[in-house]
Amino acid sequence: MKIKSSIKNKILILLGTMFFLFVINNLWAIVNLRKLDNSINAIMKSNYNSIVAVQDMSLILERQDSLQLSYIFTKNKDYIKKFYENKEYFYENLKIEENNITEKGERELARKISENYKIYNEKFEKFLNVKDEDKMQNFYFSEIFCIFEELKKNFRDLIELNQSSMLNKKEMAAEISKQAVISIIILVSATTVIWLMLSSYIVNGIFAQFRELIEKMEKISKGDYSQRINPLNDRELKKLAETFNKMSEELNSYKIINIKKLKKADEMKSEFVATVSHEFKTPLTSIGMAVSMLGESSNLNKDQKECINIIKEENERLNVLVKDLLDLSRIESGKTVMNIKENYVSEIIKNAVNPLKKLFESENVCCEIKEIDLNYKVNADYNRITWVMTNLLTNAVKYKNDLRKLKIEINAVKQDEKIIFSVKDNGIGIEKEFHEKIFNKFIRVSVDERGKVTGTGLGLSICKGIIDAHEGKIWVESEKGIGSTFYFELKAV
Repeated sequence: MKIKSSIKNKILILLGTMFFLFVINNLWAIVNLRKLDNSINAIMKSNYNSIVAVQDMSLILERQDSLQLSYIFTKNKDYIKKFYENKEYFYENLKIEENNITEKGERELARKISENYKIYNEKFEKFLNVKDEDKMQNFYFSEIFCIFEELKKNFRDLIELNQSSMLNKKEMAAEISKQAVISIIILVSATTVIWLMLSSYIVNGIFAQFRELIEKMEKISKGDYSQRINPLNDRELKKLAETFNKMSEELNSYKIINIKKLKKADEMKSEFVATVSHEFKTPLTSIGMAVSMLGESSNLNKDQKECINIIKEENERLNVLVKDLLDLSRIESGKTVMNIKENYVSEIIKNAVNPLKKLFESENVCCEIKEIDLNYKVNADYNRITWVMTNLLTNAVKYKNDLRKLKIEINAVKQDEKIIFSVKDNGIGIEKEFHEKIFNKFIRVSVDERGKVTGTGLGLSICKGIIDAHEGKIWVESEKGIGSTFYFELKAV
């Protein structure tokens, strides 16, 4: 039966694997503890019982020896009775020892004890038949005491044999314990690594699907409604992906409808602006001529001359605005034909900088052209691109920081099949929120020292239109209070 892939099943697999490995670790620990327990039991059974039995026999023998000495001096029959009672206890312990032979040489020692104890008892019987106290003492020391010492030696040898064996088995038990600990550590480490690898594989698989979903959602939030998610593995995420794709399709369809509406509205607006600008051109020219004629009159007082100058300045400003609007309308409508030719990059830059040298001197501007490869060429409309460079340079002067001397750096580098131009300044800078907006029409983000908004707000929009017509790209990197760097790229020859 095929198990359906789902997050729930993967979590259950992880938990089941963890439980299985936990059981294996515990069973292995139990097996090793059992081995250790068996080795300890072997010591207890094979050696400890023998040592206890031998020690008991030694105590019984010493007690019997004491009873004999007591009998010599008192002739009390109770001591004889107790001697025989201890004799039974001795044979009981001897039997325990004989039934617990585990070590090499142990059987021989047990046999010697049995034989010597038999001789000891036979001597004791003869001892009882001696009536004279002095002779009894002599018999004890000459016949019995030597057997007593021999038995004591047999006991010591047997105890040493078992103790030596116990030490060896203790070392074996310690080695078993050490091996058990090592094997448990290895098993726990191995199972932990296996579980972590499995966990990492499963969790990464789940999160990879989430990451793809998050990336697509971020792009959706930025307006890219073409995003689609490939079918995902897990049942829950598969359903989520289907819902996401459905949402993207609906958003994209709405976007297409809105783009068409916006495009139509923009075309209407551009046509309106172009028409109005064109209609303004003739009357503005007439006004300019009339103002010039009035200004030449010698009958004007001071206030009248000031009014004439104001009208003249505003007329010139309107002429510039109308000219910019007409240029922008022609570029947007595609009516402006770009004279695309091979041009040296260095020539374009020099042609833009030379007319501005007096402006730079008057404004105390340091303009530096970086070392540019003289062989760099671009396919471009020479005059239009020169105009773009000029606009960027005059903007740098217009928005300089009065707290420091203005420095402008001009550079051009080749990257892949593109030439990237840059104009860097240390002016007032542009806030990040305006980095894209400033290329839209009528966007002005700075004011001059008198608090007046400068320019028409069309210069950068025209620059963007010219660069777009060259199938290039224009952008800005800037930080408020630090300065700005404007970039645009063109196809390299």
